Amino acid sequence: MSAPRLTDSPLGIQRIWKRIDERVRFGIKPGLQRMERLLELLNNPERQFRVIHVAGTNGKGTLCSFVEQGLRQAGLRTGLYTSPHLLSPLERILVDGQPLDELALAVAWHRLEPLIDQVQPSYFELLTALALLAFRNAGVELAVVECGLGGRWDATNVLNSELAVLTSVGLDHTAILGDSLAAIARDKAGIARPACPFLLGELEAEARDAALEVANSRGAVAVTPEEDHPLLRYQPADGEGRVCITDGDLAMELDHPSRGALFAAGMALRILRRLPEARFLREGIHLRPAPLPGRFQVLHNAPPLVLDVAHNPAAITLLAKDLNQHWPNTRWTLIFAAMADKDYRTILRILAPRVASMRPLVLSHARLASPEDLLEAGRAAGIRCGRPLGRAGLAARRLDTPHEPTLVCGSFLTVAAWLGANDRNLPPGL
Repeated sequence: MSAPRLTDSPLGIQRIWKRIDERVRFGIKPGLQRMERLLELLNNPERQFRVIHVAGTNGKGTLCSFVEQGLRQAGLRTGLYTSPHLLSPLERILVDGQPLDELALAVAWHRLEPLIDQVQPSYFELLTALALLAFRNAGVELAVVECGLGGRWDATNVLNSELAVLTSVGLDHTAILGDSLAAIARDKAGIARPACPFLLGELEAEARDAALEVANSRGAVAVTPEEDHPLLRYQPADGEGRVCITDGDLAMELDHPSRGALFAAGMALRILRRLPEARFLREGIHLRPAPLPGRFQVLHNAPPLVLDVAHNPAAITLLAKDLNQHWPNTRWTLIFAAMADKDYRTILRILAPRVASMRPLVLSHARLASPEDLLEAGRAAGIRCGRPLGRAGLAARRLDTPHEPTLVCGSFLTVAAWLGANDRNLPPGL
């Protein structure tokens, strides 16, 4: 599905999103009280459909998308809530795989807008309430919901999910979630629910033990990969790079998958197998989910042009391995921007052996690291650095066939800029 774009309309769609974007300046507000109050005033729309809840440092969006596509093929009316977006906030809220139409958005907003001054929700809280209200209005049967940040105090943690998932744990958002894998895992495991399955991905021992501790204290039914992996199989489906992932009698095929996509497919099958709808998927439906944009997205092959939203050391490590697998011995021109609070120095050290040169991207966004800081970090990592790349230079590169292997990564903002977002429409980012 191509990214939806905001257009003006008689229903005032641009005005709605402008009003929502105003909440960005209020920042992140930990705690669930505002969210609980907002949903109470909306007559608790979240209680009208089932929920699968997904937390984790990396891989959440892809996993949520794969699960939703499987549920849709099983015949369910689905909702999908993910973040952040690349080109339009409409990407965040899907019903049956499609962004909200203008009327559905306007109806939900008309109900929600009068409550803003009373509750004072954050940007993410407002979007979450909008999604849940829209899902109820649309008659969604099962929603797949991605946590925004952490788990325990994330706005989505007001949901009474029937199954919760922790995809991965890495060092990211450490100023908020904690500076150790154990602390971050404890926060993210806060989405576990009593007597409900809580599926863990491949976690390091420190994170795994902490997540299990929280899950057990909450009475959740924790399920580790070791308990499910005997059923999972990964094998080539043909000689053209297609891989088939099977879990018992469920199967999913991916074309030239990244490591992250393979991991997400395996997790998706583990989730789908535990739902009653799995019986419909066993009746011959073969899952071939569409990938999300900006996730190891290959726009050109000769020479390669790759986009990836990886923005922390764990995700960049997987990206470097994927690059080495698909294009061994290739050295890349790196177009890079990163948030100032990210560990971009470590990210550049990881990429350095694969990078011939780097061009820092110049964007108007308050949270981005300055081009000067990125140049300093790049040189310290042993990368040859060129001049910062502005909007005009970026546009010229985007319209021209690449002359050398090019990698665009470091943030959702970097990929969004390459795909055509202007400075005014850049997402809040990660």
